[in-house]
Amino acid sequence: MANERKDSSGWTSSRPVHGSSTEDFKEWAKQNPNRAANAAQRIKEFNQEPTTMTRSNSKARKEVVQKWKKARPVSGKGGATSKEEKEAKRKDMISWAKWNPNKKSNAERAKKAK
Repeated sequence: MANERKDSSGWTSSRPVHGSSTEDFKEWAKQNPNRAANAAQRIKEFNQEPTTMTRSNSKARKEVVQKWKKARPVSGKGGATSKEEKEAKRKDMISWAKWNPNKKSNAERAKKAK
């Protein structure tokens, strides 16, 4: 079934080294054994709570994406002085990412044949 998780430890350990090209990382990401399952889960989430009613590659979508990007929480190594603050920043980033306007179209692209 498409929603079953597979062991990805081998794939994770084959991650390109720091400084590798963007293409190396793109090709590596496409090999994720859970890519289809992850995409199916994102599509399911989107169908329950859509993030936008705009069409892919439209002017309206670009405006929505720009607004979403501007709302990105501050992240990175600096700023958090405790584990609690670090966890709060992490949760803020996860919450923000949940509303990615391109969530469904990205997931549909990921489900396509390699």
